[in-house]
Amino acid sequence: MYQTKKIAVFISHIYGPYQRLLYEGIKSKAREYGYSLEVYTTNDGEDLGEYGLGEETVLKVADFNSLAGAVFASDTYTDTALKEKIGVLLDGKKDFPVVEVTNHGTERLHVALDNNSPIGAITDYIIEKKGFKDICFLSDLKHPFFSDIREKIFLESLKKHDIPVTENTVFTTDETKDSYREAVSAFLGDGRQKAIVCYNDDTALNLIEAALSMGKRIPEDFLISGCDDLEQGRYLNPALTTVSFPLTEVGSEAMALLFKLINKEPATSATVTAKPIYRESTCDKATDIPNLFDYIRKANSYSSDLEMAMLASVKTSTALSHASDVETGCDLIYDYITASGVCKEFYLCLYEDWDHISDPFPLGEETDETKESANESLILKLAVKDGRRLPECSFLRKSLLPEYICVHSDSDYVVTPLFFGTKAFGYVAMSFSDDFYPFKLVQWISDIAQFLQNLCEMKRSGILSERLERVYFTDSLTGLYNRDGFESKYKRFLELVPGDTKYMSALVFDLDSLKAINDTFGHEAGDFAIKSLGRAISSAISETDLAERYGGDEFFVLLCHDDPRYPDEFEKQTCRYLENHNALNQKTYNISASFGHVTVPFKKPVSLDDIRALFTEADKEMYEYKKAKKASLN
Repeated sequence: MYQTKKIAVFISHIYGPYQRLLYEGIKSKAREYGYSLEVYTTNDGEDLGEYGLGEETVLKVADFNSLAGAVFASDTYTDTALKEKIGVLLDGKKDFPVVEVTNHGTERLHVALDNNSPIGAITDYIIEKKGFKDICFLSDLKHPFFSDIREKIFLESLKKHDIPVTENTVFTTDETKDSYREAVSAFLGDGRQKAIVCYNDDTALNLIEAALSMGKRIPEDFLISGCDDLEQGRYLNPALTTVSFPLTEVGSEAMALLFKLINKEPATSATVTAKPIYRESTCDKATDIPNLFDYIRKANSYSSDLEMAMLASVKTSTALSHASDVETGCDLIYDYITASGVCKEFYLCLYEDWDHISDPFPLGEETDETKESANESLILKLAVKDGRRLPECSFLRKSLLPEYICVHSDSDYVVTPLFFGTKAFGYVAMSFSDDFYPFKLVQWISDIAQFLQNLCEMKRSGILSERLERVYFTDSLTGLYNRDGFESKYKRFLELVPGDTKYMSALVFDLDSLKAINDTFGHEAGDFAIKSLGRAISSAISETDLAERYGGDEFFVLLCHDDPRYPDEFEKQTCRYLENHNALNQKTYNISASFGHVTVPFKKPVSLDDIRALFTEADKEMYEYKKAKKASLN
């Protein structure tokens, strides 16, 4: 069942195993309740140079009016400043239900994973069931939060059993090979058999590698356990005793709590407790013996896929670096999507001012109000669904995607902001059928952001002349020429027209029912209608055409051509754009235009007075058309 409101999930490093399991639990329970997800993700905390400076642009992507609530996986954020800003953003939404997934303590309603206390259960088990008194703990200097907690639990277990703590009971590694070898010497240097409890599976595996290289054996020289159940530990010989990592249960419990909040039912914070998994590294018989052949095949497949992805990324980034406009870039991105099958749905959404370049010599300050209004509408620049490319359109920022997509979709979308430095371009929304956001997409998404940045840099190189054109010659609402711009450009335009060109046509477009749209829906809707007609005209013009917004809701287009049917075709193409726009946006009113044109033989020289006289005649034709259209509706 489709829900008009979805659940937001704020999570970082979405491609990680922790995040994948957590997401699976959230998704499964959300589906059970009839909801789908919008997953907002970042790569914060990674050293990505200038590219990584704008991670917090994720704060501006979500539209909370279309969301029923949010799950905030705060522990996945390594950038504490970004984590705090997301928390402030969520807390600032009045009556907006939020459940946090964290082990760090929070006043929000939350779900925590207790995979620390089982360290005590494993220690008790080794002492009581295996009879070991020589038992040590390997901690981790680089992950002190969990490592210190687990070390404390270990020491409490020793105290409970009256086992003294010596200088070699605890060793702290800094994750270098030398420190692991030092740990082996500290623990096993006296030649007595020991049991070693490790902070997590990764430290355990590194210690085992160092011990084996030094001639030590399991279990003859030592027993060992880890925590967090890494896949590699299951395939070790002997298999590694560890602590389960029930993140799917955590995600499911978080969604269950959120559903209670949405329905205004009583809800309290919860804890999901992990369990010890005893395997052969503590002389136990493993009950969950995996198929090593499957693991090898999976590892080989992953390695091969990553290698191919790197080569594809080189090809894509090289191709995008040579693309001189956004349309060419979108064609290349579409080719990659269809060739690789990387996702089921892909939507490239750009802010309307995505390629805006700050003027180094501004004539006036851009206000916050101006910036906000500029981002109220977005451009769906590239839309791909099931391999089929959907039409480009503009949409008001009231949901993640245009209504015509959202109304018929119950897909889960992973949303990644597009930025370079602190410049925000927009975002990418993707849905997946099988594989969920593979790691290889990180490079590909950064390639797209770099491509958009390159276009901005190309634009920056001509910023002074473009600034003058924008101020003096361009209509600020539609981006077409204004009257001054048209009159400054027409001579150069006519100089480039071949002398043997047969015809010159003047076209006039006038927006229908602008007063009614303004009076009923407001001037913002009227401006949006004018912009839509301007975009429709822009979509039809070629290098042999010159267009202007003459004033108000009236547009003039000058065509030089050899086909007498070209003016009719231009008008039809413009109307098709508006019809498509109306169908996709599903408003209670339609945006349409009346038009007229006059065609004469093209013969140089042509003066501005000649052109204006043609527009006057075309204007008359347009009013006759408008009159006939009104009469047909009565």
